[in-house]
Amino acid sequence: MSLPQAKRTDDCPDPLTVTPLASSLMYDVLPEEEIRRVQQWTGDWFLAALEQGLIGCPYVTNEATIRDIQFCYQSGLTPEEGVQYIYGPRS
Repeated sequence: MSLPQAKRTDDCPDPLTVTPLASSLMYDVLPEEEIRRVQQWTGDWFLAALEQGLIGCPYVTNEATIRDIQFCYQSGLTPEEGVQYIYGPRS
């Protein structure tokens, strides 16, 4: 299930276009179809976190969060579940 599109501004670009290095590194180890799934999942995760007000733009992450995002994807969580795993439930 896709989320409604978050508003994007010059300060908040499309999440699928801001990680060319990560994408190029993935091509060395993953098939193209899996790369598309990872990019889509990550983009949906970004939009879910943005729409819930848990992150802002520009968004800069750290290695611990990247590992958490990878764990969520590899565990089969939805992007929305991944947001909750990383940032905790909203009250």
